[in-house]
Amino acid sequence: MKRVASLLLGAAGVALVGWFALHFPWAAAIRSAEGASLPLLGVVAAANLLSLVAKGAAWQLLLRRHAQPRLPDAVAATIVGAAVGSLGPSVAGEAARLRFIVGRGGVTLGRGLSTVVAARLLEAVALLAVLSIAGMALPPTPWTSFLRIAAPILLAVTAVVAQPRVLRALADRIPRARTVLQRWAAALGDRGTAGALLLSGLNWFLQWAAYAGAGLAVSLPHAGAVGFAALLLCNLGGAARLTPGNIGVLQASFALAAAPFGAGAAGALAASLLLQAAQVLPVIAAGLVIVASTARGRQRAETVA
Repeated sequence: MKRVASLLLGAAGVALVGWFALHFPWAAAIRSAEGASLPLLGVVAAANLLSLVAKGAAWQLLLRRHAQPRLPDAVAATIVGAAVGSLGPSVAGEAARLRFIVGRGGVTLGRGLSTVVAARLLEAVALLAVLSIAGMALPPTPWTSFLRIAAPILLAVTAVVAQPRVLRALADRIPRARTVLQRWAAALGDRGTAGALLLSGLNWFLQWAAYAGAGLAVSLPHAGAVGFAALLLCNLGGAARLTPGNIGVLQASFALAAAPFGAGAAGALAASLLLQAAQVLPVIAAGLVIVASTARGRQRAETVA
């Protein structure tokens, strides 16, 4: 059954890419991309790399509950994982991230994996906080009106349920989930978790800056709102990682996000292509530098030994 589902998802991804290849105004998009602002694209690339630094720093705070990894190692592992994930499925990226960090500062595979899951949960909570703030600043549309109401409610419910004492009370009432809930209660009572949550929020804001910056680089109308909507759609649509680096998914996200604001399809496509280049190329280059530097360090250590 899983194999059939994977094949269907893969076929859907190929069909999506094919649809865009046939129906999008490539000539107009290329003209828009050619006139893009290079300084703004530099800002986009920097914002994307800084978002990975924030993500790695948040992960390091979670890892510190069980080990003593250095911040540079956690950030380097996150960048290497992002580079691998840009070329294949996200699972491969997470595997590369864990492989890089395991053994550094006493990090074990089990602890590393559990903190990756915890980091994902914190990112979801941080996204609710970002949605609550952003909803007040976005232009009025049906979906932003819904966002203004739904996001704060979900955030408030999450804040109540995430209280350690509430989780302990739930653990007493749900024996089957007792161990997991008690672990969550202990983790949420740790100061590092609050710091990780703040850094996760910073990660989302930097990603938003990258999306909006790509729109501004090609003079896309309502670049901030379009970029935010595209960020949400891409993360929802890219959860299954239908294509390497979310090719096609990012383009579809920008096109769908631009439509309610009257932004042209050509400009949306140009922004998505430039964003993808700014996301993938610098991260792959940084990942290769990190891997090469690590390999040289190991060779020197073996030579000295």
